[in-house]
Amino acid sequence: MSKNGIQVLANEALEAFERVETLAHEQLENTSQRDLSSSLAVLQSLTGNAALHNLESITDRKARDLLALMRTPSIARVAVEDSDGQTDIYYISRTTSIAVPGIKLASYRSDLGRLASLDVGDEEEFEIGNRRVWLRVLERLELRPYKDQHAWDSTPSVWYRESEVPVTIQSLRTATGPAANDGGFMAFLASGEADRNVVEGLTHQIRTAMALRDQAVLDKFQDEIFRLPLARQLIILGPPGTGKTTTLIKRLGQKLALESTADGEGRGESFSGRWVMFTPSELLKHYLKEAFGREGIAAPDDRIKTWSKRRHELARQVFGILKTTSGGTLILKEERQHLPSAVAQDPRDWFDQFRAFHQQRVAEALRQGMTTLQEVSPAHADQVVQRLAKLLPALDGGQLLGVYSELHDLEDVLAPLLEESRKKTDLWIDGEAGALFRQNKSVFNELATFLDSLNQPDEEEDEESEFDDDGGEEAVQRQSGNAAHEAFQVYRRFLQSYARSRFKGRRPGKASRAARILEWLGDRLPGDERLKELGEEMTLQNALRRFRNAWKRYVLDVPVSYRAFRRQCLSQGSFEYQRPESSAHVDTTELDAILLMMLRSARELMLQRFVQRRFDEAKFADLQRVAGLLQQQVLVDEATDFSVLQLACMEALTDLKTRSFFACGDFNQRVTGYGLRSRDQLEWISAKLEACSINTVYRQSRKLNGFAFELLTLMGGDLSAQAQLPEHSNHEGVPPVLAEQLRGQDVPSWLSARIKEIERTVKDMPSIAVLVPSEDQVKPVAEALNRQLETISMRAVACVDGQVLGDEGDIRVFDLQHIKGLEFEAVFFVGVDALAETKPEIFDRFVYVGATRAATYLGMVCEGSLPERLLPLRKLFVAKWG
Repeated sequence: MSKNGIQVLANEALEAFERVETLAHEQLENTSQRDLSSSLAVLQSLTGNAALHNLESITDRKARDLLALMRTPSIARVAVEDSDGQTDIYYISRTTSIAVPGIKLASYRSDLGRLASLDVGDEEEFEIGNRRVWLRVLERLELRPYKDQHAWDSTPSVWYRESEVPVTIQSLRTATGPAANDGGFMAFLASGEADRNVVEGLTHQIRTAMALRDQAVLDKFQDEIFRLPLARQLIILGPPGTGKTTTLIKRLGQKLALESTADGEGRGESFSGRWVMFTPSELLKHYLKEAFGREGIAAPDDRIKTWSKRRHELARQVFGILKTTSGGTLILKEERQHLPSAVAQDPRDWFDQFRAFHQQRVAEALRQGMTTLQEVSPAHADQVVQRLAKLLPALDGGQLLGVYSELHDLEDVLAPLLEESRKKTDLWIDGEAGALFRQNKSVFNELATFLDSLNQPDEEEDEESEFDDDGGEEAVQRQSGNAAHEAFQVYRRFLQSYARSRFKGRRPGKASRAARILEWLGDRLPGDERLKELGEEMTLQNALRRFRNAWKRYVLDVPVSYRAFRRQCLSQGSFEYQRPESSAHVDTTELDAILLMMLRSARELMLQRFVQRRFDEAKFADLQRVAGLLQQQVLVDEATDFSVLQLACMEALTDLKTRSFFACGDFNQRVTGYGLRSRDQLEWISAKLEACSINTVYRQSRKLNGFAFELLTLMGGDLSAQAQLPEHSNHEGVPPVLAEQLRGQDVPSWLSARIKEIERTVKDMPSIAVLVPSEDQVKPVAEALNRQLETISMRAVACVDGQVLGDEGDIRVFDLQHIKGLEFEAVFFVGVDALAETKPEIFDRFVYVGATRAATYLGMVCEGSLPERLLPLRKLFVAKWG
């Protein structure tokens, strides 16, 4: 390893940084894009976090790309040899490239960008211009550009050469050597630093900030994954620190860039909003946004979602499931659990039975309609009835979607029959209401007051009543906030339903809302014969409406079907349901199931030809609204913390053509009782969903990686996900420390002592997290630790609910549940024994998650003794690092 060779290499790379930055700056100044002013503002702070956030806020793609190139001119330098023996040098940029005279610069997202991830000695075919060429990698230099005081450096860089141990160059600037004409004195001073500047193997870079690790270049296996075609579905499984999330983010960036290129320069932005990433916590969402910023991806809040928030939006604003002042039928009770844990953990059989029940129910509604039409339809409708009857065999054969297609073609015939009957009943009801009003001008105000006094939900016990009106399509809804008008609508619906019931010889239940209204009306009710006349017409309408826009029921009737399904299960004792306080109440698992059923049903319909042919028509507005939700790319971080139903909902939000769904997770890190549990659940989510494992970790020291493996073995985890350190890693680290029998002020005192040990060991204070087992301990522990740290001018910050981020250099105190996906140089786990008592089923998983957040330093504190299940690990701990 020649010092002169490293010096030449360093000088060349630093000169390339300068030239790329200069040209990108010139192009940015010459641009006339609309975001120029905000872009230039960033130039004053290119090396700080402010630049990162400004970059995220810039919506113009060209300005954003040029700024990203100025901030990171290159992430790799690769020497290659072609099939003719000619050698060349390629510099690879993170996201975009420009033509730089004398430098071959390629974007990592391009086909040539694969060079940055190949091993030395690999030979592959690449597309250069319109040619396919074979290139063999001779050497590779991974770069981490950094500009300080107008001078470029790369800190650190890793140089890979064939048949050589890779070397880590801590600073390229230092490797260039001292300035000339210094009489040799500067060389004398720099000699010691130079000796430490180049180290054999892969050295560990101490983490001084709380953020997702920046992995500019993926390894060869990650690179293959992120370049897979858009129309694929994959879940990446692997231990913490393997770059799973980074792979997802880089994949998104590459696909957005390809879409933009395919659509022509300047027109690709229409695609950039058609993606969403789901994450389990708001805290992780913040750091994901920073990671997106490094990749030049604008990531507004509505693109990175927690499922709980997206579920509420879908259920309330899109599908109208949850009650509002103007609609909806159900109320979400997040603190309740109506289903037993076994169903929440694996709801597949329960959901499949619900799906079959719903399909049977909507099919039965059509059968009943056919029977009724044969009884009450007028003679001139006989031909229509005969055509409908021919559909029964297909209905009995389970060909529901085919029946919907046939019914759609019959709607023009059904509409006149329905309109003729409805005019009669509207005239009849308006006449009865008018007579009441003339007798008493306040009658509907009085009815409104009475309805308020009932304190009963406006729920129809008679399920057939849903076919008594046109669902808001043709009927004029006169609800305007006027109580009397709304009372009249109740009166109208009551007469329709009651008259139909009387015609069929039925009466409302004694305790029902309808019975109370009937009692209030008393002798103001029309005579029995008049009611039966109305009832016959309403029965005809009820039957006809079952066939008009019948496909809508396949989607919109799902909430009603679920309530009927749950009633049946409760009466039969199926699935060990806990009876809800109200029939309108649902828990989160139930709401997820309803949403999934509606999404999947809507997707099925959108694929039918009768829908596709006339999709733009107003009648398909409900499906158009669902189509507007579908995303070009759906990504999921920490997928194993989501339930099977939730992941299936996310998959159902993918574009119908691409169905692009990429997720990542680790079964060993699942810390929710309902999370994804095994690979066999993946096929139920989607038959196209594949699983891929990656095992090389870039976070932990050798000692902590060994500790994590012992813990994984002890908890009976998935050992196929055992973490492997990169070859030539020299991050040995230190053993974890353990303190037992610590209470009260002894805990912050012990933590302070260990933190001081870390500070004496490292040059800059690294990122440190203190994990506690419950939210109510976050503030007290932070306050007590603060008093201990005053003497070394450090600050502990209470990250309440995972929302408070603190400043760089702060020690963060978290409830354990908020730290999935994050990493720190040092992690202290307080109250391990308390966690074992409060969460005995999954406490070891929490310990695994907490332990794998740490890169080098791990400490555990017990108020009593180490939990019995962890006793075999005692031999791996030491008392202190000093």
